[in-house]
Amino acid sequence: QERQEADGRRWYERTATPLPNATGEVEYVIEIIHDITAERRLKSAEAERVKLAGVIELAGTVAHEINSPLFVALGTAQLLQDDVGEEEKEAVATIVRNLKSIAELTAKMTGMTGYRSRDYAGETRIVDLE
Repeated sequence: QERQEADGRRWYERTATPLPNATGEVEYVIEIIHDITAERRLKSAEAERVKLAGVIELAGTVAHEINSPLFVALGTAQLLQDDVGEEEKEAVATIVRNLKSIAELTAKMTGMTGYRSRDYAGETRIVDLE
């Protein structure tokens, strides 16, 4: 049986073994209490490390998959800037600016070292990259 202190700082594992007398009735109980706080903290830290590694790997994969078509679109839009009339130049500049914003985000995704999740709309949670 495991038990956590009320203040949440320590974890204990308790093992109770009954010792019967000659008639089979429990006369004594040997109880061993073991502080397992360090083990719990190590398991928790390892779980967080694995979770972080998974998020970082996923972010890198997504960034890579986005970058391929992104840079084709960005290159094409930049070439278009020289070939369009004055009316379209501002629209193409907006496209280029937004594609560069996406490129900055994917660069951030590939260089991330941590994350923090937060509530979003409804019951959805999103990740803030660090």
